[in-house]
Amino acid sequence: MMKRKRFWMISALVVIVTAVAGYAYYANNTAVAAADESETDVQTAVARLGEITVSATGAGAIIPATEIEMSFTSGGLLEDLLVTVGWN
Repeated sequence: MMKRKRFWMISALVVIVTAVAGYAYYANNTAVAAADESETDVQTAVARLGEITVSATGAGAIIPATEIEMSFTSGGLLEDLLVTVGWN
């Protein structure tokens, strides 16, 4: 009787440990896959002097909420241009 009880306790422990290890493996691999999908390639372009032109089709007019002029004292590589569409 004691051997049977011990057998079932060990079996239950093995099943629980296997389930926890399987879940940890699954969660780790799906998190890595999601992180790989969210990474985007960096796009670069040469900056040049000129106006930014926005075009749209449809009825109505495009009126900017704010208009600013940008100038730089030295040349270099622009890494980030932080702009948000529709932000005041």
